Amino acid sequence: MLLPIEQKIWDLIVGGVEDLNLRLVRVKYMTNPKQRSTLQIMIEPTESNLENRLSVTVDECASVSRMTAAILDVEDPITDAYNLEVSSTGLNRPLIAQDDFAIYNGAKIKLELNTPVDAQKRFTGTIDAYDFDKQELDFTELETSKKVKIPYSFMKKASLYYTQAEIDQLFKEDK
Repeated sequence: MLLPIEQKIWDLIVGGVEDLNLRLVRVKYMTNPKQRSTLQIMIEPTESNLENRLSVTVDECASVSRMTAAILDVEDPITDAYNLEVSSTGLNRPLIAQDDFAIYNGAKIKLELNTPVDAQKRFTGTIDAYDFDKQELDFTELETSKKVKIPYSFMKKASLYYTQAEIDQLFKEDK
């Protein structure tokens, strides 16, 4: 699910992020001919999971930003000027790495595919399991309860999904 430049940056910074007891969630490089490009880094605490959703602090984002800037200044994988953004994942956390599907097993997700499965490219449902050997997601559609197997290589975009009622309940619990 990563572009080659994103994978290169991921490989350069993942060790440093882990050294800070954080998990690298996403590296996204966005170009725009009319504006400066943006490199977006998303992180979360390593203890974060479906039952224990945690957020990072501003200080942790700043530490990752400084570390990333230092590594990229030396390695120079991006030749053009760009803005660096480091943030927490937010409620609709993207699922990028194969490990994400195991960490968030049982979660409701939205999934968009590059290659259709059963003539369908968009799914909303629940993660049943992730098979690392087959690199395949076992998934149950929410509306139909249909079981689907989705190869990781078919995935374009995936993120956690909450209904409005679930979001309302989450914010009610915070009060």
